[in-house]
Amino acid sequence: MITKERKQFLKTLDKELDYHLKASPDEVKVVLNNGIYNSIPRDIAKIVDDIMAKFPSADLTVGNEGSRVLYVTLYSGDADLKAYVSFMETLAAKYEADEFNMQSSLSLKYRFWWD
Repeated sequence: MITKERKQFLKTLDKELDYHLKASPDEVKVVLNNGIYNSIPRDIAKIVDDIMAKFPSADLTVGNEGSRVLYVTLYSGDADLKAYVSFMETLAAKYEADEFNMQSSLSLKYRFWWD
């Protein structure tokens, strides 16, 4: 459960142009739903449900790198690399990510970016 104060803090993050926040799935949804702009799909927060249903041990980091960004990280042994990348590419298309790519070979870190 997210406290009222934490939810307010998460909503103020959109004023920051460059940040990353490792957060719970519910917190990530708050950030993704806040400040929908440009080409970001209105149902963008549903990506979190899709990810957590397939990879419940995933770590999520949400942020702003000039536009909305979401990093999904799994650690060795949590998933097959080929299946992981294929699933993430499917989500990138479904949620109209402008950029998407693997970020690390030590862990399975995938990046979605929306402008």
